[in-house]
Amino acid sequence: MDKSAYIGNGAWLMPDDNPQNDGGDVLNMLVGGSYQYHGYSIGVEGGIPVYQNLNGIQLRNSWYLNAGFQAMF
Repeated sequence: MDKSAYIGNGAWLMPDDNPQNDGGDVLNMLVGGSYQYHGYSIGVEGGIPVYQNLNGIQLRNSWYLNAGFQAMF
């Protein structure tokens, strides 16, 4: 990143304000399941990114995990 392009407005101090550091393409592969027993439900989902082409200086993901619990009454 050429800081001379940003001298004067201070944008190089906050890279999250630079629109070139936003967006990109991501394809994820996820698998999950859920189980219900009487009025309760438990769900778990996990996965990995198959393709990541992010713009700028963004963090890439290596895996995902999502879990939830519901009580129905």
